[in-house]
Amino acid sequence: MSKCKNRLSFLLVVIATGVFFFSSCKKEIGGSDQAEDCEYNNDVAELELKDSVHYYTKLLSLWQDELLPRNINDIDKEGVLRKLTAPYCRAEDVLEWLKGQTHKTVTGRPVDRFSFLDREGVISDELEEGVTTDFGMYVFYLQTSENESAHLYVRMVERNSPAYHGGLKRGAKIISLNGNSNIDYDSQEQEDFRTVDNALSSSKLIIEFQNQGEEIRQAEILASQYDMDPVLKDTIFNTDQKKVGYLAYNSFISVGNREAPGAKGTQLKSIFDRYAQQGVDDLIVDLRYNGGGSVVTAEFIADYIAPSTADKKLMYKYSINRVLENEGWNEEGDIFEDVFFKKKGSLNLSRVYFLVSKASASASELLINVLEPYMDVYLVGSYGSDGYGGMEKQNTYGKPVGFFPFPVNAPGQPPNDLYVVSFQMTNAIGKSDYFNGLVPDFHAYEGYLNDFGDSDEGLIEAALSHIQSGSFPVAKAMLRAQRGAPGMSSGVIQKDLNLDKRNNDMYKFNNSGNRNPKNFKLR
Repeated sequence: MSKCKNRLSFLLVVIATGVFFFSSCKKEIGGSDQAEDCEYNNDVAELELKDSVHYYTKLLSLWQDELLPRNINDIDKEGVLRKLTAPYCRAEDVLEWLKGQTHKTVTGRPVDRFSFLDREGVISDELEEGVTTDFGMYVFYLQTSENESAHLYVRMVERNSPAYHGGLKRGAKIISLNGNSNIDYDSQEQEDFRTVDNALSSSKLIIEFQNQGEEIRQAEILASQYDMDPVLKDTIFNTDQKKVGYLAYNSFISVGNREAPGAKGTQLKSIFDRYAQQGVDDLIVDLRYNGGGSVVTAEFIADYIAPSTADKKLMYKYSINRVLENEGWNEEGDIFEDVFFKKKGSLNLSRVYFLVSKASASASELLINVLEPYMDVYLVGSYGSDGYGGMEKQNTYGKPVGFFPFPVNAPGQPPNDLYVVSFQMTNAIGKSDYFNGLVPDFHAYEGYLNDFGDSDEGLIEAALSHIQSGSFPVAKAMLRAQRGAPGMSSGVIQKDLNLDKRNNDMYKFNNSGNRNPKNFKLR
């Protein structure tokens, strides 16, 4: 088997909410029984792919020493990998078994809950090219009254998407899907949400909905490719004493090159330049549903937000396994060299506010973490469902580690990219261990029916309160105020249906071109 033989277009990825679930022909991951009933037993390409996934996971994993075989040199011995992979039906099963070998966190789960195999090869395209194909809306069940079933609402709409052009907005109440109005929580729970799931995964949807304060309307939307716009909203709040910039950023779509950015970088530059020109004193960055994206984009944004005193200082550094260290991949000028600030623009802030939730992950967390050593960083978090009809405080997702795509193509199969957790990021003061998420300074009740940029929305209101008075509001008083205000409701989320299918993750693209790795010296 050849080693590390072609492109390493490096990406740093997080699976924000356990997005990838793969089916298995085998009854139990990690068992020892042969997968006798597996239809792929005689599939030569699948057998090769299983071995390749095992080989490169052992070679690249940050937790290399915890994976079988213990002696890494054994992966080059004939028959060793085939014997270890034989009990598993497909390559995904092998990967799940390997992930299960990593040490457990305080939650009792393996620390590697992130690595995955992308058979379709579309993950990097979405973030690097900024295009995707779907309806572009994310829905959830919200119970606004204890006396009635939860109703289906729109949590977020991607700009430029079919749903966006169909007129749907955040906070819209969905009346019917394809003519079926029996879509409330109680009705759908009886059929395991089959009607709603089928509608959301179809190619065409007739949707009847009501945006807040508007008449009921109907639209026919087609799942189609569109150019993703990560800026949901940018505005400036004029308070009594200060000007506050607000940026709702949905996904860290690649800006291309940090020094010579493309269209997405130019868009961000224009926003931050306007903040500086209009004398913005404070900044609120809304990352509540941002599952990540290009790490270069996170660096690019950090360069604009950081104060001038951070210029040329350490932003973050990588930790990698011994094999990659021996290859010099963390040396200056190589893939995982230390990253430093390169201050951009004239905005010179002393503090920044981030609005977050459990869906805020990877590149979002990296952006927050690298700024903390150099300025005052405040996190306003949200309450989410505790699974028992109540609400609980949420941290961010918790992923200080990342990976890059490695091609593991087998004969007769389409391109496959393997993403194995290979490195961990540490900020300038050594903070890197936030697998349980970043802990907000304050938790507010989210105004689910308020659009992004609405100063009355719960999380935004909490940040503005601290900016103006130096203290956060009392959470219970905020909840009462929101429930009594027209068009506002916190309510209780009963179920998220597709927010975790966004797959925007966290990537680090190697814009210097394809890298031709050296032959690895295993020990």
